[in-house]
Amino acid sequence: MSSTKEKFPPLLLKAMLSFTVLMAAVFWLMPWLYTRPENKISDFTVDFFSAREGDQRISIIAVTDEAMEKYSYPLPRGYYARAIDRLKKLGVKTVVFDILFLEKRDPAQDRELIRATREAGNVVQALAIQPAFVEGAVLSEKKMPIDGLAEASYLTASVSVDSTLDQDGYIRRVMLFSDADGGVYDSPLGSGCGDCVNLPIPSLSAAAYAHFTGTPLRRLYERENGNFQRWLNFTAERVAEASPGRKDKPRKEFYQSLYPQISIVDLLENTLSDEEKERLSGGVAFIASTALGAAYDQYPSPFQAQTPGVMFHANSLDNLLNGNFLRLADSRWMFAGMLLFIWLPVLWFRSAGWVLASVTVGLLALWSLTYAFLYAGGVKAMYVMPAAGLLGSFVMLTVLRVAIEGREKKWIKDTFSQYLSPKVVDVLVRDPERLKLGGDKRDMTVLFLDIAHFTTISEKLDPEDLTNFLNRYFSALTNVILKNDGVVDKYIGDCIMAFWNAPLDVPGHRKLGCLSAIECQEAIRRLNGDIKGAGLPEIGIRIGVNSGPMVVGNMGSDTRFSYTVIGDAVNLASRLEGANKYFGSSIMVTEPVYEDSKEAAEFRPLGRVRVVGKTVPISVYEPLALKDGLDAARRAMLDSYLKGYDLFYKRDFAGAAGAFAAALEAVPDDGPSKYYLANSRACAQTPPGQDWNGVCSLDSK
Repeated sequence: MSSTKEKFPPLLLKAMLSFTVLMAAVFWLMPWLYTRPENKISDFTVDFFSAREGDQRISIIAVTDEAMEKYSYPLPRGYYARAIDRLKKLGVKTVVFDILFLEKRDPAQDRELIRATREAGNVVQALAIQPAFVEGAVLSEKKMPIDGLAEASYLTASVSVDSTLDQDGYIRRVMLFSDADGGVYDSPLGSGCGDCVNLPIPSLSAAAYAHFTGTPLRRLYERENGNFQRWLNFTAERVAEASPGRKDKPRKEFYQSLYPQISIVDLLENTLSDEEKERLSGGVAFIASTALGAAYDQYPSPFQAQTPGVMFHANSLDNLLNGNFLRLADSRWMFAGMLLFIWLPVLWFRSAGWVLASVTVGLLALWSLTYAFLYAGGVKAMYVMPAAGLLGSFVMLTVLRVAIEGREKKWIKDTFSQYLSPKVVDVLVRDPERLKLGGDKRDMTVLFLDIAHFTTISEKLDPEDLTNFLNRYFSALTNVILKNDGVVDKYIGDCIMAFWNAPLDVPGHRKLGCLSAIECQEAIRRLNGDIKGAGLPEIGIRIGVNSGPMVVGNMGSDTRFSYTVIGDAVNLASRLEGANKYFGSSIMVTEPVYEDSKEAAEFRPLGRVRVVGKTVPISVYEPLALKDGLDAARRAMLDSYLKGYDLFYKRDFAGAAGAFAAALEAVPDDGPSKYYLANSRACAQTPPGQDWNGVCSLDSK
C-alpha cells in the first residue's frame, strides 16, 4: 500500500470530487441559492468596516416633517422655486430634484417652478420609469414632469430604482442609464440634452455628474461602455446636528445620515449656519423628502431598516465623482478560491481532529480578513461560496475520518492481533498514525528461530500429529515473543521470524530480543518435559538475533501484502541462526545485542565469524541464562569455558584444551566447549601460521 493511498484513501478522493462537482454546479448554475446570504455578508461588511466619509460637495436639502407642518403637505411648488433661487444665490453648482412633479396643480406656482428652473440653468428634474401592463405584456412607461418643466431643466433623469432592487428589498446597486426596456430620450429634455435623442435615460446621479463636471451626457454614456449597473460603495453614516444655524432652538437635536441633511425650512428662512453655506457653495444639492410622515421612497440599507431613496442617488454621484464604485471580483478567481478552500484542508486529513478544526478556523478567519480588506480597497468579492466550500470540506472530512478510521481500526485489529501483543494492538487502534504503511527505515532487532533436525522429526510423524506438534510449539514460543513486545512476522515451515521496535517504538528492543531468545529456550525445555510419554519427540531450537537498520512496512502487491522487515541486518540474523550448527550453540547474537543485554543475562563469547557475502568479520555471543540464573554445573562450565577461550586466542592451545575439557566435565553435552576442544587439540598438533586471527568463515548460508 503506497503512502499516498494511506494519506488520501480512494473513498476520500471520491467523496471530495463529488462534493467539488456539487459546489461547482451551485456556483455556476444556481446563484440564487447563495445570493441572499452573500448580500447579508456584504451588508455586515459595509456596516462594520465602512469608514469613508461622504464627498463634502454633496448635500441633501431635506423636506422634513417640520416643513410639511409649516408649509402644508404636499409643499406648494412655489417653495421649491424659492429654494432654487436661494441655492443659486448661495453658489450651488448643481441642483437635483428627487421629487416628481407629474400632475398640474396651482398654475401660478407651476409657472414659478418652471421659471426658477430655467433661470438657474443648473437643475436636474425627475421623471419616473414605471412598469405598465399592455395586452398581458409588461412594458416600461415614462412618467414625465408637467409641461415645460423638462424643457426648462438642464436634464431630466430617472428616479426609478426598481430594476436594481434585490429580492430582499434592499438597494445595493444602481443603473447609471436605463436598460433596453427602460426607455430613451425621444426628444431633447433640457438644455444639456442637445445630443440626447435615442440615448437611454440617465439616472439622477449620472445627470448630476454630467452637469457638475461639464461632461456631455453622450460622452458619459460612451465612457461607461455598457457597464451601467454598478455596485454602490457606501460611505459611512455620520451623526450631525439638525439645524445648527438656528439660535432659538430649545435643545440640540441630532440625526444619522450618509450625507448632511439641510432643512428646507432653514434654507427658505435664511437660518443656515456658516458651515452649511460653505458646504453648499460650489457643490451639489439634492432636494428630496425625508419626512417620516410623508409618502416618500425609502428602502432598507446596510445601516437602517428605512433609508431615504435620495441617499442612494447621492452615494452613486459620490462614487462617480471619485471613481470608487465597488468592482466585482472576477468570478473565475472566486471559483478558484472556492476550489482551493475545498481541497486545502484535505492535506490535514490525517492530522488530529483539533488540528483540522484549527486549520479550518484559521483559513476562515484569513478569508474573512481578506474579504474585508478587499472591500476596503473597493473590490466586492464573493464570500459565501469559498467559505461554504471550506466549511463543507471540514464537515466532509470529519465524517470521512470517522468512517475511514473505523474501517482502518478494524483492519488493524484483524491484521495485527495475530502477531502483535494485545496492548500494542490497542495502542495502534487508538492511534493508527503510529502505523506507517509502506517502507520506513528504523533501527530494529530481528530474531530467527528454527527447530533443529526438523526433517528427521517430521519423517517420524503423520501429518495430523505433525500439525498438532507445530501448533503446540508455535503457541508456546509466540506467547514469549508477544509478552516481550515483539512482532511475530511470519511462520516459515518450522521457523519463526520476529522483530522489535516497529510499528511502535520499543525502548530496549535489543535486550528484549535477547531475553526472548533465552525465554524461548526455557519454554522448549518445559515443553519437552510436558510431552514426555506422549509419543512426541523432544526438540531443540536454534536462534539468531541481530539488530541494526532495517526497512519495515507493508511489502507486496496492492492486493496482497504483509507487514515485514528486510535488509542486510535481517539476512545476518538468519545466517546466525544457521551458524549455531558450527559452534554447537543454541543462541547466537551480535555485539550490539550483547552490549545492550550484558547486564541482564549471562553471556559467553563464541568467536569472530565471517558470513557469506561479507568481508568484515563480526563478534558473536551466546546468552546462556538470565543474570545470576546459572546452576552450579553451568557456572563451573562457563568459568572453564571463558578460561579456555582466553588461552585459545592467546595461542596457548594445550592450556585451552585442558580448560575446555574441564568445561565438558561440568556439562558434558555443551556444544561450544566441544567445538573449541577439538580446535584446540588440532591447533596444538599443527599450530596455525603467524597470520592466524581465529576468524571462522562460514561457507554456506
